Amino acid sequence: MLKEAGWSAMDADGGASSAILGTFVAALGEVEIGEEMDCLCLAKSFDAGLRAVLRHTKATQGDKTMMDALFPAVEAFEQAASSGQTAEIAMNSAAAAAERGADATKQMIARYGRAKSLGERSLGHIDPGAASIALLFAAFGSALAQEGAARQIAPQFS
Repeated sequence: MLKEAGWSAMDADGGASSAILGTFVAALGEVEIGEEMDCLCLAKSFDAGLRAVLRHTKATQGDKTMMDALFPAVEAFEQAASSGQTAEIAMNSAAAAAERGADATKQMIARYGRAKSLGERSLGHIDPGAASIALLFAAFGSALAQEGAARQIAPQFS
């Protein structure tokens, strides 16, 4: 399902951010999981997604791109997972890190993407790709919270 969602994102438009975001999502579905996805499996999936994106871009943290939100989100999730946190707590940590990373792009000059041509005029504006990553991780967090609430309300159906 994640592979299909990733390919759909890549086909959505001709923009580079759709291709990169699609690559990330598609790679999430490539990690072998057992019968149930746990927090460490999710961490492996996010790491695989980040590595897949890195094969397609030279952008990294500090370039005012989605990477400024993606790197800290994946790192925060991995740290929380390796310390034994639940997936919901790890995702909340990742979402907060992604939001901080996106907010930090406001103080950066774009070095990649369309905003690169703006030079110093890109200062004071959050990178849209970084904002997209922050929204993606916030949505993942909301989905996990809803799943957790559903299990508490009706455990026999989850």
